[in-house]
Parts: sequence; C-alpha cells; structure tokens
Amino acid sequence: MHKLGFTKTSRVWSHPRFAATLDFVSGPPAVGNLTLDNFMTLKTTFGAVTVTTPTQCLMDRLAGFYHWNDRQSLAQAILIATTCKVDLKAVVIWSKTEGMSEKCTAFRQALASTRRTGRRGMPFPR
Repeated sequence: MHKLGFTKTSRVWSHPRFAATLDFVSGPPAVGNLTLDNFMTLKTTFGAVTVTTPTQCLMDRLAGFYHWNDRQSLAQAILIATTCKVDLKAVVIWSKTEGMSEKCTAFRQALASTRRTGRRGMPFPR
C-alpha cells in the first residue's frame, strides 16, 4: 500500500488523491451482532474488489447512530437509503435484534421526510 502512495492511520489507509479510505477489517466482519457472510464483487480495471452490500453499509451507518447517537451516521444512512437499492425489511429485522426498534423508527421517519421533501442529507436540525 505504501508503494501505491497510501498512508496508514490506525487501521485505515488513505491516499492524498482519493476521498475514499480503505479499511481492512479483521474477520469475521460484522455489523452489531450480525456476522456478514455475503458480499458484492466490483470489477475494476485493476481487478476485482470485494465490498459490503448497500444494505450492509446502511446497517453499519445506522449502528453509529444507534449506539453513539451519531447524527452524521444517520445522515449517511439516509443518503445510502435514498440513492441505493437496499432491503429495508432486513434493516428493520436487524434493528429489532439489536434492540433498536425505537431508533429504527426515527430513521424511517427521517427517511420518509427526506423522500417527501426531496432534500438530501439531514432532514432535521442538529
């Protein structure tokens, strides 16, 4: 990674020319108590890259909102849900198993508000 121009901070790799970062997690990967066992493969000109599905990414962002009340994570979850095909039924079931049904309801209400208004990002004051 160093030869490619990346630098490492903690476990995250970054590159000055790219906005995205790379995070190589130790296994097995999980979101809350859910162990992730199916992934997407993106084909690039440099080869195949294995990534989480949009639904799993949404769950990860919701975990930040659920466990740390991170409003930025909630805004990111809403952005994912409005721009990607996600399985909201699976998210509701996962949220219930995490003991976060109330916060899932708050997410769904914020998502519905965002869809009604057509605004992106945070549909409510900070």
